[in-house]
Amino acid sequence: MGQKDHKVKMRTVIQLVSAFFIMLAVATWQSIVPVRAAYTFSGLHVQGNKLVNEQGQIFIPHGVNRSGSEYSCFHNQGFFDGPSDDASIQAMKDWGINSVKVPLNASCWLSINGAPAAFSGAAYQTAITNYVSALENHQIYPIVVFMWDTEGQPEMPLASDAVTLWQQIATRFKDDNRVILHLQEEPHPGGGNTSATWKCWRDGGSSCDGMVSAPAVGFQTLVNTVRAAGAKNVIALPGLQYANIMDQFLTYLPSDPLNNLMALVDVYPDLNTCGNTACYDAQYKPVIDRMPLAAGEFGESVYDTICGVEQSNVLMNWLDQHNSGYLAWVWNTWGTSCGNLSLITDFSGTPHEPNGTNYKNHIAQFTTGPMVTVPAGTLTPPIPSNTQPPQSNCPFKSNGDADCSGTVSLVDYQIWRTEYTRVATTSKADFNNDGGVSLADYGIWRRYFISHSGTTPSPNPTAHFSTLPPGSVLPSDSQCAAQVRRSSWEPRPDNTTANHTIPIAGQDYNIMDWVQFGQNAQANTLRARINGNFTGTTDEILQWVACKWGVDEDLVRAQAQQESYWHQSQLGDNTSDAAACAKIGETAPCYQSYGILQVKSTIHTVTWPAAKISTAFDADYAYGYWRSCYEGWIDWLKGGHADYVPGDQWGCVGHWFSGDWHTPDALSYTSEVQQKYQNKIWTQGGF
Repeated sequence: MGQKDHKVKMRTVIQLVSAFFIMLAVATWQSIVPVRAAYTFSGLHVQGNKLVNEQGQIFIPHGVNRSGSEYSCFHNQGFFDGPSDDASIQAMKDWGINSVKVPLNASCWLSINGAPAAFSGAAYQTAITNYVSALENHQIYPIVVFMWDTEGQPEMPLASDAVTLWQQIATRFKDDNRVILHLQEEPHPGGGNTSATWKCWRDGGSSCDGMVSAPAVGFQTLVNTVRAAGAKNVIALPGLQYANIMDQFLTYLPSDPLNNLMALVDVYPDLNTCGNTACYDAQYKPVIDRMPLAAGEFGESVYDTICGVEQSNVLMNWLDQHNSGYLAWVWNTWGTSCGNLSLITDFSGTPHEPNGTNYKNHIAQFTTGPMVTVPAGTLTPPIPSNTQPPQSNCPFKSNGDADCSGTVSLVDYQIWRTEYTRVATTSKADFNNDGGVSLADYGIWRRYFISHSGTTPSPNPTAHFSTLPPGSVLPSDSQCAAQVRRSSWEPRPDNTTANHTIPIAGQDYNIMDWVQFGQNAQANTLRARINGNFTGTTDEILQWVACKWGVDEDLVRAQAQQESYWHQSQLGDNTSDAAACAKIGETAPCYQSYGILQVKSTIHTVTWPAAKISTAFDADYAYGYWRSCYEGWIDWLKGGHADYVPGDQWGCVGHWFSGDWHTPDALSYTSEVQQKYQNKIWTQGGF
């Protein structure tokens, strides 16, 4: 937003947990337990659906928008609207602000389109860079955002300059992961909220024909541009309709080889489409379940017309409850009327009543810096004791056994505490083997201590389910159920109903003859085994499927992450094809793909509705089909692909996505799954 735009718009001491508190935590494990730690201002990255620093501490933005640098330069009025010195930044810090959005003008950055020479090009870039550094000197995270091109916001990033702009910005900040790169403020192509508009948002180019006044590039291109420049920074992506709408955001989410994306929404409840908790639940919560989300802008009204803070508080409270942050509009002194959205009346930080006073008081609860507030259990890694191969002299370290005594006890907590607070420089409490001692390691210890206080961990029935070669005898449902490593860990409680649903007669339709799918008769021996006959936690179901079909369990976890982020409720492949929808008894438009592995029921029609209502069935079908491919039993592939041979496990992963063999789309998809297979973020806190 800009002044002339369409809207005018710890320090903390770690609370070390005493033995008494630990015992209290045993009794209140399900309650929310704040964990506040001395925060280290360091580079950020995405871990699961959280932003974390290099020490593994969670960062939640409580910031402001500092408008001016998007318009002052082009109007020949300087680089900023108001001071940019240390005193003005310290005023922000005194409020407890931990992040500031720094808006850019593309024409000024690139010195094009008549931008004044004195305030564009190298001079403008230096001024922005210096301001970013000044914010960091005060331990405030900068969010650099493309906001204006010349005199306002374009509908989409412009094909004429956006790629060059982000090549240069990414190159400038690629060695500083404290900077978040926000690709555009408030895109708003025409066409409303439709699949076509979202495709324009992602792909740009001809997808935007008739929706924009100038050729545009999509956000996938800009993500690729930033990564090609060597920048590993967190990239922030906005939604549609001025960053307010998110209902198809996950469907059209650009791919990122680093999985280092977050979402930003702008919310002005009086006139925005999404401006109440029902919409936040419907549109924002699914995104929060997958990745970090924050309100990049918010205020009581679009046009400064409402004197009050009621709806702003509703939004902030909702985001607080979902461990998400926000940046208020706007840290400027544009007006003093009651409804004006200026947070301050002067740059020394005097709050404007009522919105500035309200925001200052609200974020005061988080103290004067980035905070770590962790709901109990949210940092618990999922794999109980075989995330890493056990050390021969310390077989239960991955359970939280720091002293290698064979039991998980308060002694191990004391070791974690001294190492985490740097009293000791050893790393005995690096339970997740990531090279550091962090809150994630505390989560591992706490989880096992709460569940099995003072006991010796039991070795798992099967340490790890691996891929069995073609022709292997596959274990039965019951054999695999007995070998699953049971655990109470459930990162996706929204799956509970589907996780305990076994298809009944009439729901699985006995899976039709796979010869009709171009497979040979042997494939039907696999088809007959598909039943979804297992209940448990999400990870237990994925283990069971891996065992049953002889596939590496981490491949299963990785592909489930790629397809749905482990959410059985995931919907995909929306279509307006009435004939396709009719195959599953739906009317157009409809979703075609369902569940944790996104079984495409309009193709695999016999899976409807079992693939939608049962997690086990959805995964069971997907890997039954994978196994047929892996055995070399898909005859039609043999006809056109000489390189289709038994035993190509990754080729069959790509085939599930593309329906073909080693195509560019299949290879790209496989690469993304392989990256997730390597990263194994399900073993990390916050997944």
